[in-house]
This record gives sequence, structure tokens and C-alpha cells, in this order.
Amino acid sequence: MIVRHLNNITGTNREVFAENRNWVSRRLLLKDDGMGFSYHDTIIFAGTQTYICYKNHVEAVYCIEGEGEVEVIDTGKKYKLNPGTLYALDQHDRHYLRASKDMRILCVFNPPLSGREVHLPDGSYPADEDYSYFVKNQKKDNMVFAFLNLKDQPRGNYMLDCLIRDGFVPALIIEENSSLADSGRQTLTNELKKIEAEIPPPRPLEEIIAGRNIHHIEVDNHNSEESERILMKLCPDLIVLGDTRIIKKSIINIPNMGIINVHPGYLPDVRGNNPYLWAIIHDLYQGVTVHFIDENIDTGPMIMRQKIFMKPKVSYPYLLAEINRVCGELLKEVMRFIIAGGVHCLPQDNFKAPLIKTFPKCPSGIKSQAVQKLESGEYLFDKLL
Repeated sequence: MIVRHLNNITGTNREVFAENRNWVSRRLLLKDDGMGFSYHDTIIFAGTQTYICYKNHVEAVYCIEGEGEVEVIDTGKKYKLNPGTLYALDQHDRHYLRASKDMRILCVFNPPLSGREVHLPDGSYPADEDYSYFVKNQKKDNMVFAFLNLKDQPRGNYMLDCLIRDGFVPALIIEENSSLADSGRQTLTNELKKIEAEIPPPRPLEEIIAGRNIHHIEVDNHNSEESERILMKLCPDLIVLGDTRIIKKSIINIPNMGIINVHPGYLPDVRGNNPYLWAIIHDLYQGVTVHFIDENIDTGPMIMRQKIFMKPKVSYPYLLAEINRVCGELLKEVMRFIIAGGVHCLPQDNFKAPLIKTFPKCPSGIKSQAVQKLESGEYLFDKLL
């Protein structure tokens, strides 16, 4: 439990003044507190006007003392603020915040602020590299997307199931029926079966799409001319990848919004195959990253990433199940942002990492070494390079 008093915040580095002295923010919760949001007790000083446009965050504001107003610039609407009034900037609204009397407000930010940020010239706070960043864009009410997966690949099926349960139904599913699909499916299925009494395995595709009018086809290769022809005919806004082979330029160029991949590793640290195994070997973070793809391997701009922390000595199947879960959750969040107005992605060159390497498929000997290191407790999720 975290317990703090405002008196213990004032006068410390958690008390932040605006450069123009329009406000003072006492930051009771910040990113390092691990709550997923930051919580501020802020005073807006009487007679001030502050231009704000939080393009990298959403904020909820609750007035408990004083008086003022918020003016939405794009509409010209003004809203009086007094004790008991809440407003939420769910559309990253450009606005002026004014105080006629010293106004005390409680503010919640998502993603959380990490320290002593003050407003940039454009009215925003800096983006935080560990969270998703989204910007106002053209709203897409009727987005058409296709979902690609290796045939019956469990992780891809799980992500598709998450999407459909959340109301994101693809217009087309293309499965690749190949030897690559067979080997990947069998390997992951065998591991997840070890814990199926506690964590049900991902549902098969037939069960996921039963009773739904979803066009489903199989091809021998996602990069084939047949696959390209079918996708060109659909003309999707977006393509979402489950588990697939490397997608070629001829397919990448089809959707006007691009192709989203859910990488079961924390980019840019660990690219390529079996990132969760290589992360164990090299003492790197476990995680999941949602990114747009380019012609290279796992180098496209990132939309969202999340680290995974588990107790020491966790079994390998439990790690795989947790990775699957986070893949599904992050993909849903990204799709919600796209439907609501779009996402802003960041180039991977913006990020520092202790090791950036594109790994090959993990050999059986290295895999055994990684699993032993994981299950012995030698690999610690929260004490890494």
C-alpha cells in the first residue's frame, strides 16, 4: 500500500511549478509508483490563462476549491469550473484553463507522468517511451481489416478471439497452411497443454468464428500471389498479424493504414524469433510490443509496449500463457485507439536499449538452457540489465 500526505510532498522534487508560475502541481503518484496513472494535487493561480493540448496523454480533472473555466478552442465552448465539477480530456482537446480565484484541482494522467515535466511550447507533456501515445486523427467508424495467422497457431487464435470478443471483427481471415505453421503450432500447443487444467488453451478458430459471417481462406504462403490478389480485392484499411512469417513488401503496401504486428518481446531490445527465450539468456526484459511493420524484421515504429513481471521460478508454460494474455490485451487497446481517432507511433531509433539484436530461431540446446534458468529462479524479471 502507498500512503502519502500532501505535507510530505510540498518542498520536495514532487512539487513542480510551471515556468510561467501559472500553476503548481504536487505529484502524489508518478510512473515509478507502478499504478498505471499519475495523480496530482494542483493549484491554478487566480488571474492566469494556460494553453494546454495533451496530445500524448488523457487527463481527468476534478475541481475541489476555487473558481475558473475551461474553454475548448476548436468549438469555442466554455465550461464553468467550481467545486464538484469534473472534466475529462478524452479527445486530447486543445483548450485554455483559466482561474478567477485560486483553483485547486485533482488531476489523473494516463500514461503517468514520471517526474518534473512541465508543458512544452505546444501545450503538451513529453511522451513516455514505455506507454502508448496517441493523437487525434480522423475517426474510423467502419474500419475494414484482415487478420493473418499461421494455421491454428494458438497465440494468433488467442489474439483474434480477444479482438472479436471486444467487437473488432475482421472482414477476412487468411491462414497459412504450411510446414512452418505445423511446427510452430505443435511446439506452443504442447507447452500450453501442460497447464490447461489451470489456464484453458486458446480456442480453435472454428469455435472463435462459429456463427459469424467472416470470410476465411487458407493459402500456402501469406506472401503468395493468391494472398496478394485476395487482399487487393478486399482493399483493407488495416492488416493485423497473429503469428506469421516475415511479410513482404508486396503485401505491406496493400492496406492504407499499414500492418500491425504483436511481437512477443520487448522491442527494440529483442527482435526476431523466440524473443522470450533470448531475453532469458541475455537477462533482458520480458514483454510485448505492438508495432507497425516495415520491410525489416521487428524494426517498424512502435505503438505500445509493456514489460512482463512474474514471480521467480515460474514455469515456462506459465510464461508463454502470460505472454499470450498480454498480446491480446495490448492489441485490443491499440484497436480501440485506432477506432477512437488513431495512434501515434514512435521510431525505434528513439529508444535506448542495452542490447539490440535480431535473433534467429532458438536452437534446442539454448532453449533448454533458458528454460532451466527461468524455472530455477536464476532469471529475475525485475532485476535485469
